[in-house]
Amino acid sequence: MTMELTFWNSVDESDDKADFEAYLKRYPDGHYADLARNRLAAIARAEAKASPPTPPPAPPPEPPPAPQPAVPQAADPPPRPAPPKPAPVPGPKPAPVRARPPSAKKASSPLPLLLVGLAAILVAGFGVSQLLPDGSGDEAVFETVSAGTATPALPNTLVIEAPVPEAPATDTEVPAPPAGDPVPAPPVCDACPVMAALPGGTFKMGSPTTEPGREPIEGPQREVTLQPFSVSKTEITYAHWSACVEDGGCGGYSPGAPESDALPVNAVSWRDAAAYTRWLSEKTGETYRLPTEAEWEYAARGGTTTAYWWGDKFDLSKAPRDRTRDAASLPENLFGLQGMLGNVSEWVEDCYVNGYSDAPVDGSAVTAGDCSRRVVRGGSVKSSQAGLRAANRARLSVSTRDRQYGFRVVRSDD
Repeated sequence: MTMELTFWNSVDESDDKADFEAYLKRYPDGHYADLARNRLAAIARAEAKASPPTPPPAPPPEPPPAPQPAVPQAADPPPRPAPPKPAPVPGPKPAPVRARPPSAKKASSPLPLLLVGLAAILVAGFGVSQLLPDGSGDEAVFETVSAGTATPALPNTLVIEAPVPEAPATDTEVPAPPAGDPVPAPPVCDACPVMAALPGGTFKMGSPTTEPGREPIEGPQREVTLQPFSVSKTEITYAHWSACVEDGGCGGYSPGAPESDALPVNAVSWRDAAAYTRWLSEKTGETYRLPTEAEWEYAARGGTTTAYWWGDKFDLSKAPRDRTRDAASLPENLFGLQGMLGNVSEWVEDCYVNGYSDAPVDGSAVTAGDCSRRVVRGGSVKSSQAGLRAANRARLSVSTRDRQYGFRVVRSDD
């Protein structure tokens, strides 16, 4: 997974199709395979919009018919004898083509041949057009049609197609949110936490027996499959909590005056945290709750399988241990979530059970067992390095209020 993650990080911001094709060639079933395919589709759409379609070439003009003196004569009606005259008179002068048909004497005149030859010269000279008879045999029609219109029902019609305009994008072409690339949504109210929409997926919950610092209650490892859900990007802050209290919620409980409203609220019990979710649900009309233990670990790992979301070696810059920091100041994991490890430990929904032997594999909360004690995850600034691992878990009474403990929330998207 570390090699795949390193590969993905090297191409994540690329706009070159070759980078994502290389990733898919190496990891066709990788964690970011769906995202790579979506990026390829997005690049293809962008290229299609940047390069308008080339108009199809006009078909070459049909070669003009060879002049045949007999052809125009065949179209003329049979000659009629001239009426008797008292004295011979010259034949009729050349008239418009629509004049009465020439006499038998004029049928042998070179004028029809001259006209046919002139028409052939015109056709050969203009090339891109075609002289079309309209049924009378003496007029020509030039036609240009747009792409998509029916071809005129005329013989020998040269159709010059106009370029096809690019069809505007429709709502149905908008791709679904790519896996592994959650999109933070703006809060629905000024006092509401910013939520990040996480894709559903399957992950291995718990720690392997070889992981340093592992406790027996972190196993056995098993695969858990979750549906998409949204989780707050940061821990709930004092600003969020104050809005609840000022609006008559959270039981009116105040955990004290902080140095900064941006710090994660702490010294709140599991019952206090549950009261906040009820107030937020009533405030927004959405369903908010504490995350299940499986949802929390899935979010904390951010698609990784290492002891910490950044690797197997502890990194003090990712989880400072000197003091609590503003919730939005900590580095983001690969799901764009901040403070998942460190800062304050976080309450989750589950009743405590001693391991995962009988735990659900669909991501739901454990509702049996010791429900007077609930699970806390993620560690705080007072935790050891082992206590800050993604798999670490502990249990506390539902009424415990301590400066090490806070929480974040989940919104049900079903």
